[in-house]
Amino acid sequence: MTLSIITPWLDHPEFIEDYERALAGPDVQVIVIDNGSSAANAARLRAMVDRLGGIYIRNEQNRWFAPANNQGLAKASGQIVIFLNNDIAADGPGWLGAVRRDVAPNTLAGPSVRKARVAQWTLPYIDGWCIAGRREAWDLLKGWNEEAFKMPYWEDTELSFRANKAGIRLQQSNWPVRHKWNGTAVTIPAARSSIDFNRDRFISLLTGQSAAIKTEPGPDEAEFSTLADYLKAGQLSTAESNSAQTTQDQPQNARAWLAYGAVLGCCGRYDAAIDALHKAIDLEPALRPDAAREMDNIIAGFNHALQSDPFNQIIQNERRRLQHKWNTRLA
Repeated sequence: MTLSIITPWLDHPEFIEDYERALAGPDVQVIVIDNGSSAANAARLRAMVDRLGGIYIRNEQNRWFAPANNQGLAKASGQIVIFLNNDIAADGPGWLGAVRRDVAPNTLAGPSVRKARVAQWTLPYIDGWCIAGRREAWDLLKGWNEEAFKMPYWEDTELSFRANKAGIRLQQSNWPVRHKWNGTAVTIPAARSSIDFNRDRFISLLTGQSAAIKTEPGPDEAEFSTLADYLKAGQLSTAESNSAQTTQDQPQNARAWLAYGAVLGCCGRYDAAIDALHKAIDLEPALRPDAAREMDNIIAGFNHALQSDPFNQIIQNERRRLQHKWNTRLA
């Protein structure tokens, strides 16, 4: 059976080697959705996808997990579709044979099946770092719920809940593929802040309170005015798009570049954030302390992640690299 493997990706070129080794097999369609990587990292990603004979999709804003997954699903042609994180490793593509063997009709399968305690319910779910199903199952589910979950966390729990309601079985697999825990979203401020927000949305869905799931301001509501407003409403992609447009309309506006850098940092687009913050300093040197505070916020995300995983080399190396880039540009 043919496989389509869908992976949202943002920077982290250090994952390419293991990812490519794990997927370089026959009858495999790899679809990578680049959620705004730096130019250098985007070139590396595109080259990897070309080597694998896959499809590369570029987003100029971070569209996050569920929307990017649905972009990939729209391009997928495989009989089995796998949603797979980029921070994985396997001893070659042999594990994909086990996927073909195990993914039965009317089933979603993955290596990690957990239970989530949500209000008064205990719900099984397949962890979203690796989840596979036949195309008919994904078509029945209509993919991921990007309207309710524009930002990460709880999407896999909600997906599994909908699968159960639709009569689709959840199955734990024993595929020899490994997940490198805490390699990506754990450092991103917006991702961390969306955990509670998305849990509340999921509870609203469980209790039938669909009216509580509002992500866009209505015609009579005030427009978002601060980054915190966008963050509270789960609208970081909109904030990023609006900020980018402002810098295009007002390229000499230093404070617009400063605000854009803050948004990019919150979205995990760290290289672009540093570039924007330095642009603000170039235009208005007096903004250097403000830009430095935004850079401190970026580094604080890495420090926060290292509190719970102090020996994580991925996080340590990325923190060191970004700090070096910031200091080099200041010199």
